[in-house]
Amino acid sequence: MKNNKLLFFSVAGLLMILVSCNTQKKKESTDDPEGFQYAEMKSQQEAMEELIYAFPSPGDMLGRFDELGMTYRKELLNPASSAQHYISSKAKAMNLGVYIADLAFLVMFSRISESADYLEATMMLSSDLNISNQEFEFLIEGAKNNMNNRDSIVAFSNELFYSIVEFFENNQQNKVIALIASGAYIEAMHIVFQSVNEYSPDNELIRQLTELQYPMKNLLDHAKKVTDDPDVDEIIEEISSIMDTFNQLETMEGETKITQDEPGVISLTGSDREEMDERSFNELKRKVEDFRTSIVKIQAE
Repeated sequence: MKNNKLLFFSVAGLLMILVSCNTQKKKESTDDPEGFQYAEMKSQQEAMEELIYAFPSPGDMLGRFDELGMTYRKELLNPASSAQHYISSKAKAMNLGVYIADLAFLVMFSRISESADYLEATMMLSSDLNISNQEFEFLIEGAKNNMNNRDSIVAFSNELFYSIVEFFENNQQNKVIALIASGAYIEAMHIVFQSVNEYSPDNELIRQLTELQYPMKNLLDHAKKVTDDPDVDEIIEEISSIMDTFNQLETMEGETKITQDEPGVISLTGSDREEMDERSFNELKRKVEDFRTSIVKIQAE
């Protein structure tokens, strides 16, 4: 069932929260005068862990397809030069997400020299959105100093996404999180869908595409918490349409097995999974492409 797979994105976070709650109770039971401060810190940490598990980075999403026959195609990316032409805060936020996904795609294929332009694009849009704190600046400097190191840029792409999400979470700007995550996830889905030239039920890449519905479901749930905002309402409409197609996929039954490979690491295998037929594939591909086109489009000044 779908609930089994949704558990995949939250089980580790829930376990960490349970452990943290037990630790918090022990701390509060002492006479430590800093107990309240400690409890508040743990609460903030738990909230961020929940957010991270709900929002996998676009690099994590694309990484699922790394060894499934994808090839590098530059034309799939949003040109880095477009960053300077986005005017509205909505366009800046959504394309910041797009460029983070593009950066992740570039480093998957070790296109390090081209990654520099996309790093500049993310820095420009981040600055325009007033994302600034000591940790974020340190992250950017580390990336600039390690542009020839593929592993460093892979880590940077993921950490950049989480750092930005954390920044807006701390500033209680759920709207901006929804915009950035929408851009990032739609770009990741665009890249994967466009990497399939022809539908085949035996294509493992297409089979894995069904898994992308779960971060999209989390994104939709998050966006619905933002009320009375026309920008987010547009996102909700687009993602709801995509989810409607995902929800129509035929479910193939399977046995769910939960194992603990090592202390603290829980694995779910063999759960029910959805099969994507040709009609659903083409419909999803069209919806993703239409939404992506509207995101990256440069509006007339």
